Amino acid sequence: MGTYVVFDAGRRITGRHVRKNCLALAATAAQSSTRINDLWGPNTKRRGKGDERTRCKSCFFEAPPLAFPSGYLPRWVSDAATQFGRAPADMGYVYEIFDPAEKLTIVGSTTDLGKRFAAHWRAVSTKPRLGGGAPWLFDKLSANASYEPDWRAELVARQLLKKLEDELRDDRRGADWEVATDY
Repeated sequence: MGTYVVFDAGRRITGRHVRKNCLALAATAAQSSTRINDLWGPNTKRRGKGDERTRCKSCFFEAPPLAFPSGYLPRWVSDAATQFGRAPADMGYVYEIFDPAEKLTIVGSTTDLGKRFAAHWRAVSTKPRLGGGAPWLFDKLSANASYEPDWRAELVARQLLKKLEDELRDDRRGADWEVATDY
């Protein structure tokens, strides 16, 4: 997962944001004439998620896991498993789970699309808001339990997976999408 990081003139971290649509992040970016996507970066051991002083209270609120019946799988997860499933030995999938209206996406690659989508579902439906890797999807499901994101997948040669995944992620960020990423 990554965060949107705001620095002061001395390059000290003054704020961290999880959601691109955070009003405090938008105000900070506007003041400094910075594109919001230029503030995004992956969490690393050195950078971490920041301490309590730099975390935006609007972004870093915690919420309990969502309440769905045990074993429930939404249509987008079951469709991925039945339509694609496991890729042939030398192939894999570059995929995207997204909301085009709000420019929100999860980009990834895998050799088993059904298992990966089920893992995304388990993470967002059984863990607290910040534990699932895609706060936007958690927020959408909290507001509407029947929410179904759009998704797509492309079967590609396995040696191209990382390259094509990175290109898709970069394309989305370049078009000002909020990209939830597993790091």
